[in-house]
Amino acid sequence: MSYPFDCITEFMFFETTMDSADVIMVPGGSHPQFMESAAETDKTGITKDNWFLDDKKITPVMKELTKVGQYFAHHIPNWVRPLN
Repeated sequence: MSYPFDCITEFMFFETTMDSADVIMVPGGSHPQFMESAAETDKTGITKDNWFLDDKKITPVMKELTKVGQYFAHHIPNWVRPLN
């Protein structure tokens, strides 16, 4: 089934073959809250197939999406060259 928010699902949850790991790598430089948040989200059982089913799952995913937008918003103009 297709939802209007499928683009959020594709952005926030990507699939890759995973094995057991002792470490979760999350780029974040000197911002440990990114890594802490990733570890906590992993414990909640939130997946791309269930994040939108109830508020307890929707809220943390949307909070992280907002953080991503706020973090990168001021960088984007520096990454794109003017077309003129």
